[in-house]
Amino acid sequence: MGAGLGGILKNTHTAYTTSKARMEVVKIVINLELSITVEVSLDELVV
Repeated sequence: MGAGLGGILKNTHTAYTTSKARMEVVKIVINLELSITVEVSLDELVV
């Protein structure tokens, strides 16, 4: 019983950590895309 619960908690924690890490990656990608878009827009404005 205890081991089963511990396993569930461990799996839940791993899934939570993974989804949290995935969110960080998504944020970084979105920030990169936004900054690239802004730079391109600025370049077009300057020209």
